[in-house]
Amino acid sequence: MKKALIKTSTSGIRSLGLRLLGYGGEYATEAWEVLGGYNLPDTPNAWADIMVDNEGKLYAVWSEDALSCDYCDAAYIELDRQEYPGLYEVMRSNIEEKKDLEQERYERQLEYEEREAEKARILREIESGEREY
Repeated sequence: MKKALIKTSTSGIRSLGLRLLGYGGEYATEAWEVLGGYNLPDTPNAWADIMVDNEGKLYAVWSEDALSCDYCDAAYIELDRQEYPGLYEVMRSNIEEKKDLEQERYERQLEYEEREAEKARILREIESGEREY
Protein backbone atom coordinates (compact mmCIF):
# COMPACT_ATOMS: atom_id res chain seq x y z
CA MET A 1 0.00 0.00 0.00
CA LYS A 2 1.34 3.39 -1.03
CA LYS A 3 1.77 5.70 1.95
CA ALA A 4 0.40 9.21 1.95
CA LEU A 5 2.86 11.93 1.05
CA ILE A 6 2.69 14.74 3.57
CA LYS A 7 3.27 18.09 1.90
CA THR A 8 4.72 20.87 4.01
CA SER A 9 7.41 23.52 3.83
CA THR A 10 11.06 23.54 4.78
CA SER A 11 10.00 25.33 7.95
CA GLY A 12 7.64 22.43 8.66
CA ILE A 13 10.44 19.91 8.15
CA ARG A 14 12.70 21.84 10.53
CA SER A 15 9.95 21.95 13.15
CA LEU A 16 9.83 18.13 13.13
CA GLY A 17 13.37 18.07 14.49
CA LEU A 18 14.59 15.67 11.82
CA ARG A 19 18.27 15.01 11.29
CA LEU A 20 20.06 13.18 8.49
CA LEU A 21 20.48 9.43 8.85
CA GLY A 22 24.04 9.65 7.51
CA TYR A 23 25.97 12.46 5.94
CA GLY A 24 24.15 14.74 3.50
CA GLY A 25 23.15 12.80 0.40
CA GLU A 26 24.35 9.42 1.67
CA TYR A 27 20.85 7.93 1.37
CA ALA A 28 19.59 10.18 -1.43
CA THR A 29 19.18 7.24 -3.82
CA GLU A 30 16.98 5.39 -1.34
CA ALA A 31 14.93 8.53 -0.69
CA TRP A 32 14.40 9.20 -4.41
CA GLU A 33 13.33 5.55 -4.86
CA VAL A 34 10.69 5.95 -2.14
CA LEU A 35 9.52 9.35 -3.38
CA GLY A 36 9.77 8.56 -7.10
CA GLY A 37 6.10 7.75 -7.59
CA TYR A 38 4.80 11.03 -6.21
CA ASN A 39 5.55 13.39 -9.13
CA LEU A 40 7.55 15.85 -7.10
CA PRO A 41 8.95 18.80 -9.05
CA ASP A 42 12.53 18.42 -10.22
CA THR A 43 13.76 21.93 -9.47
CA PRO A 44 17.47 22.83 -9.83
CA ASN A 45 18.07 22.77 -6.05
CA ALA A 46 15.75 19.88 -5.21
CA TRP A 47 17.10 17.15 -2.97
CA ALA A 48 15.90 14.06 -1.15
CA ASP A 49 17.40 12.12 1.72
CA ILE A 50 16.53 9.79 4.57
CA MET A 51 16.09 11.52 7.92
CA VAL A 52 15.36 10.35 11.46
CA ASP A 53 13.35 11.92 14.28
CA ASN A 54 13.96 11.82 18.03
CA GLU A 55 11.67 8.81 18.43
CA GLY A 56 13.66 6.68 15.97
CA LYS A 57 11.25 6.93 13.06
CA LEU A 58 12.69 7.23 9.57
CA TYR A 59 11.41 9.48 6.80
CA ALA A 60 12.09 9.96 3.12
CA VAL A 61 12.23 13.75 2.78
CA TRP A 62 12.14 15.93 -0.34
CA SER A 63 12.58 19.67 -0.63
CA GLU A 64 12.73 22.05 -3.55
CA ASP A 65 15.65 23.85 -1.88
CA ALA A 66 17.88 23.79 1.21
CA LEU A 67 16.25 23.41 4.63
CA SER A 68 17.58 26.84 5.49
CA CYS A 69 15.19 28.26 2.87
CA ASP A 70 12.07 29.50 4.65
CA TYR A 71 8.76 28.25 3.30
CA CYS A 72 10.11 26.37 0.29
CA ASP A 73 7.99 23.40 -0.73
CA ALA A 74 8.87 20.14 0.98
CA ALA A 75 7.30 16.74 1.57
CA TYR A 76 7.97 13.57 3.54
CA ILE A 77 6.80 10.01 4.07
CA GLU A 78 7.32 7.98 7.22
CA LEU A 79 9.08 4.73 6.39
CA ASP A 80 7.68 1.47 7.68
CA ARG A 81 10.18 -0.59 9.68
CA GLN A 82 9.08 -3.82 7.96
CA GLU A 83 9.50 -2.38 4.46
CA TYR A 84 12.91 -0.80 5.10
CA PRO A 85 14.71 -2.99 7.67
CA GLY A 86 18.13 -2.13 6.21
CA LEU A 87 17.67 1.58 6.83
CA TYR A 88 16.43 0.93 10.36
CA GLU A 89 19.50 -1.26 10.95
CA VAL A 90 21.73 1.62 9.80
CA MET A 91 19.97 3.90 12.28
CA ARG A 92 20.42 1.37 15.11
CA SER A 93 24.09 0.97 14.19
CA ASN A 94 24.59 4.76 14.15
CA ILE A 95 23.02 5.02 17.61
CA GLU A 96 25.29 2.27 18.98
CA GLU A 97 28.33 3.95 17.41
CA LYS A 98 27.34 7.27 18.97
CA LYS A 99 26.93 5.60 22.38
CA ASP A 100 30.39 4.04 22.01
CA LEU A 101 31.90 7.42 21.12
CA GLU A 102 30.16 9.09 24.05
CA GLN A 103 31.43 6.38 26.42
CA GLU A 104 34.95 6.78 25.04
CA ARG A 105 34.75 10.57 25.45
CA TYR A 106 33.48 10.13 29.04
CA GLU A 107 36.35 7.77 29.88
CA ARG A 108 38.92 10.18 28.41
CA GLN A 109 37.40 13.00 30.47
CA LEU A 110 37.69 10.91 33.65
CA GLU A 111 41.33 10.10 32.86
CA TYR A 112 42.04 13.79 32.29
CA GLU A 113 40.38 14.76 35.58
CA GLU A 114 42.38 12.07 37.43
CA ARG A 115 45.66 13.38 35.95
CA GLU A 116 44.74 16.96 36.86
CA ALA A 117 43.85 15.91 40.42
CA GLU A 118 47.20 14.10 40.71
CA LYS A 119 49.05 17.21 39.47
CA ALA A 120 47.19 19.37 42.00
CA ARG A 121 48.04 16.92 44.80
CA ILE A 122 51.73 16.94 43.87
CA LEU A 123 51.78 20.75 43.72
CA ARG A 124 50.18 20.95 47.18
CA GLU A 125 52.79 18.54 48.54
CA ILE A 126 55.60 20.62 47.01
CA GLU A 127 54.12 23.87 48.36
CA SER A 128 53.69 22.38 51.86
CA GLY A 129 57.19 20.94 51.88
CA GLU A 130 56.00 17.33 51.98
CA ARG A 131 57.68 16.71 48.64
CA GLU A 132 60.83 18.11 47.10
CA TYR A 133 60.74 19.70 43.70
